[in-house]
Amino acid sequence: MQQYNYLLTISFLGTNYHGSQIQNNAVTVQQTLQNALYDILSSDTEVKFCSRTDSGVHAFMFCLSFFSPKELTEHSFLSRLNHLLPADIRAVSLKKVPLDFHARYSSVGKKYEYYIWTGKAMSPFWEGRALYIHNGLDIQAMQNVASHLIGTHDFSSFTSRKCSVDDKIRTIFDISIECKESELYIIGIHADGFLYNMARILVGALIQCSRGKITPDDIDEYLNGRKRDNLLITVPAYGLYLKEVYY
Repeated sequence: MQQYNYLLTISFLGTNYHGSQIQNNAVTVQQTLQNALYDILSSDTEVKFCSRTDSGVHAFMFCLSFFSPKELTEHSFLSRLNHLLPADIRAVSLKKVPLDFHARYSSVGKKYEYYIWTGKAMSPFWEGRALYIHNGLDIQAMQNVASHLIGTHDFSSFTSRKCSVDDKIRTIFDISIECKESELYIIGIHADGFLYNMARILVGALIQCSRGKITPDDIDEYLNGRKRDNLLITVPAYGLYLKEVYY
């Protein structure tokens, strides 16, 4: 039977979902999408995601691939899919790809962004979507630490104990810290891949450096075998956004 492979790009607000991956007795992005795809394709379709996101994490760009028994037209497919999806998940683009394409394994990198609000009071517009730090950030100190994280390293100390991956070598291409709206800071991390909780722990390390609790020397020690301790915090999931996936 003829099969077509498609790359679907979506965006979503993760507040109401227990992460992207299917879980028993929990509402997830994958299950919601697969239900909608079944209504359109009239057959069960396994969705292959570009990444796993934790409960509450958001995505500006999230990619998935799936096989279809029939050829699809982008405009009509997106229109129908968005009609079936809840308002906090939107299908953005659809592209036919080779049969051996896989949304996760064909990716060569991802960029995450973390949002931090630093005003005198938490903005109601960013409540639940950005971390609130009322006493500001030492950007210079954070940039100093960021420069030590860039490159190819063993990030074993920057992941959760739940991480089941043996190879913990990753390459960080860039870490940026930008100020938006005068009180909103965005930390961007572009890497060839991320371990479980890695992006949130990296941001936590930068914040701890801003507080004077972690030095560049500490970062070097973590990258060279020092075990993770209580200084390396994991920031809340609700401030994290998958910004871009690279193929």
